[in-house]
Amino acid sequence: QIPRVKGNLPTNSKKPPRPRNCFILYRDSESKRIKAQCPEMSVQEISKIVGQQWRSGGPELQAYWKLLARKEKEEHARRYPDYKYSPRKPGQKKKR
Repeated sequence: QIPRVKGNLPTNSKKPPRPRNCFILYRDSESKRIKAQCPEMSVQEISKIVGQQWRSGGPELQAYWKLLARKEKEEHARRYPDYKYSPRKPGQKKKR
């Protein structure tokens, strides 16, 4: 059974989600826009386009998204003050 997702956090998980970084925020925004314009495109095609846009966007584009990521990180720190990133140990599988 697939867990229901509420925001970024699966409902059966006890761990809070990691805050999103600047590229992930940009990718989420742009992929929704591209998917709305071209619904027949695959996720892989959209990812290639978004990656190219990110690299060619220049420092102004990246600075804007870094600011948004910083704000999200600050909000995450307020919501989860005891949060500490703990990566999986080598060989440990991700639970689905």
